Amino acid sequence: MSFSLTCWIIEEFVAHASSNVNCLSIGKKSRRVFVTGGDDRKVNLWAVGRTTPLLCLSGHTSSVKSVTYDSEEVLVVAGASSGTIKLWDLEQSKNVRTLTGHRAKCSSVEFHPFGEFFASGSSDTDLKIWDIRKKACIHTYNGHSRGITTIRFTPDGRWVVSCGEDNVVKVWDLTAGRLLHDFKSHGVVQCIDFHPHEFLMATGSADRVVQFWDLETFELIGSSGSEASGVRSVSFHPDGRTLFCGLDESLKVFSWEPIRCHDAVDMGWSHLGDLCIHEGQLLGCSYHQSRVAIWIADISLIGPYASGIIPRSNNNMDPESNNGENVAVVQGRTRSLVESWERRERCKSSEAVAFSSPNNTILESVNMPSTVRGCLQTSERSGTDSEHGIEIVMQNHESFLSVLNSRFTKLQVTGCLVGYMLLYLENNCKIIKYEMQVQVDLISILMEKIDTISLDVFTCLLPLLRGLLDSNIERHINVSLEMLLKLVKIFGPVISSTTSASSVVGVDLQAERRYLFFFYLADASYTRFRWLYFFFNRLNLNVRRALCNQCFSQLQNIKKILQSLIR
Repeated sequence: MSFSLTCWIIEEFVAHASSNVNCLSIGKKSRRVFVTGGDDRKVNLWAVGRTTPLLCLSGHTSSVKSVTYDSEEVLVVAGASSGTIKLWDLEQSKNVRTLTGHRAKCSSVEFHPFGEFFASGSSDTDLKIWDIRKKACIHTYNGHSRGITTIRFTPDGRWVVSCGEDNVVKVWDLTAGRLLHDFKSHGVVQCIDFHPHEFLMATGSADRVVQFWDLETFELIGSSGSEASGVRSVSFHPDGRTLFCGLDESLKVFSWEPIRCHDAVDMGWSHLGDLCIHEGQLLGCSYHQSRVAIWIADISLIGPYASGIIPRSNNNMDPESNNGENVAVVQGRTRSLVESWERRERCKSSEAVAFSSPNNTILESVNMPSTVRGCLQTSERSGTDSEHGIEIVMQNHESFLSVLNSRFTKLQVTGCLVGYMLLYLENNCKIIKYEMQVQVDLISILMEKIDTISLDVFTCLLPLLRGLLDSNIERHINVSLEMLLKLVKIFGPVISSTTSASSVVGVDLQAERRYLFFFYLADASYTRFRWLYFFFNRLNLNVRRALCNQCFSQLQNIKKILQSLIR
């Protein structure tokens, strides 16, 4: 077991006896379990701290090339070199699905973050979406000219991203079922990760470059210099400030506004399979031939999270120069959805005064060379003190307006969502109101749970039952009559006794004594609680009487309809 100040290897063991390990994936829920697949056609489950497998899953007839957990770590899916995909239920410890459809090696599998779906990418260039419940492929995406290497769902589950050996990264819209955009990369992308708070995607490729992509404008916003070795795995820190990149032999930490390398740690892992960040520690799993090694790095000792670490700037990534190989980073380019809407609103309102307004906010929103912007700012600073004071006031005014615009935009988003919800409810209410078949199905379900129906529900059901009696379909009439018989049998005596009884005077003396005893024990005011008791008791009686009168009136109308049906 090797050890250093920043990182150390805690375990190294044989994962697949007498055969090579081909794939490895860490569970993203607990981050304390991982799964491996090998040439021995087996899938083994492991826990950090144990050198013996938790479970050994078999069933494939060829070597396993891709494997992953679902979000709850209760399912495992694995793709084989033959193209066959198998799904295991870990609670039952058995294979529950065997899916075929790929014509070549299944090189990557990934579960949807929410639904019961998963995606698979193959060397046959196809990206397939599988429904676990239907046991079939529900969609196939074609577009890559060479085999797919990596696939990932976006955190919201609306898009799936595929990377191919054709050096292209494609973004697919699952709702529309079409290609949304494709990015041209310098090399074969081997790993992807998404920013936890912004529309930002990071990719690591075999040509030793890390790139940052804006998923709102679909533009390349930053690129690192060429590293010493290929990028195997990338992972954003949960706070969103940095990206941890696992190379063949080392670990590097990048930020992108602007791009800089904060720290580099020599790890010594051979073939990094996966890495994740959990509770202030970075966990990495690597494999070589039949062996697997587990690495731990203390993030508090790695820059910029360690004190005294000076960021390592890359001269090739100076924002003033763009030599074609590295792309300058625009400050604040990555942003959230609400912030992007706010910027659009500000741009619309400031187009008419962009050339006449003297404050620096307008100058910063205009896309111009930094040298020209510096000259304009220098000329402004050469004005009088009064102009400088006005500029300060305007800047405070702009910040105040920005806060107001932010709140207004959030209210607009909330209003839009509420509008969609009301429209959805309105449409569904129309369906229930006008579709008698839906009413019949609903009443049939309630008939099986007749004990759960209260007097309030009975009052609401009577108009529906009366409407079904006017139908020309015999089934509708029969269901309505059967439901009426059961409900009248339950609520008939209550309605009859309540409507025929005279007005109640006074209250239940026994119940009042119990209430008074409790109030005296609590040292409360007798007069106040006695008045409240009378009030709620009277209110309850009035509500009950009103409901019974309403039911009695509707039953009288139904009685008239029944007489016509009998005739």
